[in-house]
Amino acid sequence: MAMAVDLPPGPGGVDAAQSAERQRTRTRLLRAARIIFERDGFRRSRVTDIAHLGGLAHGGFYRYFDSKETVFLEVAEAAVDRLGTPLDGVAFDSDPLEDLPDRMRASIRRYLRSYQDGARILGVIRETGPKNDQLCGLWRDPWRPDVVRHVEAIRQLQVRGLIETRVSPQVIVFALIGMVERFADRWLVDGAITCDLDVAVEQLARLSLQALRIPDRAA
Repeated sequence: MAMAVDLPPGPGGVDAAQSAERQRTRTRLLRAARIIFERDGFRRSRVTDIAHLGGLAHGGFYRYFDSKETVFLEVAEAAVDRLGTPLDGVAFDSDPLEDLPDRMRASIRRYLRSYQDGARILGVIRETGPKNDQLCGLWRDPWRPDVVRHVEAIRQLQVRGLIETRVSPQVIVFALIGMVERFADRWLVDGAITCDLDVAVEQLARLSLQALRIPDRAA
C-alpha cells in the first residue's frame, strides 16, 4: 500500500503566505499610525510608539515604511479618499432631476458623517498640510478627478438650461464643495459651530439647491 507523505508547500505557497503576513503587518502599522497621529499630532508622534502599538520593535517599522512622513502620507491619502467630496452622491447627470434635492441631502449627510468619523485625523492633516508639498497637493488639489467629474456634469445641465447658467460650472462646483468642506471643518474640527447633524444637512442642502436654482420640494 502506498504511503501518503505530507510535503512542504512549494516556493509559491511560501511566498504567498509571507506576502499575506507582510500585508497584515503593514495594515496593522497603518492603523497604529493613525491612532498615534490622532492622539499626539504629527510633530509629537514617534516611530517607536507606532511600531510598538503595531506589535513590532522600533527597527521593524523601517521594513515597511521609510519614515514617519511616509506612513503619515499614506494614512492621510486613505482618510481623504474615504471622505471624498460633498457632491459624490448627487449624480447630476442622471434623471429625473426632480430627485436631485433628495440626492443632495443624502450626499451631504454621508459627507458630514464621514467627516465626523475622521475629524481628528483630518484636523492633523489640515495642520500639517501647508508644511508638506505632497500633502498640500493631496488635500487642496482643485483638479482632483472627483471634482472635475462634477464640473462636467454641471456644464451639461447648464447646456440643457436646467440649472443656473449665469455662473461658470467651475465656480459652482468649487463654491458648493468649499462651502460644505469649510463648514464641516469649523464645526467638527474647530468646534466653532454648535449644530445638529439634521439641521446642518437641511440648511447646507437648501443653500446648494438655491445656488443651482433647483426647486426644492421640501422648502
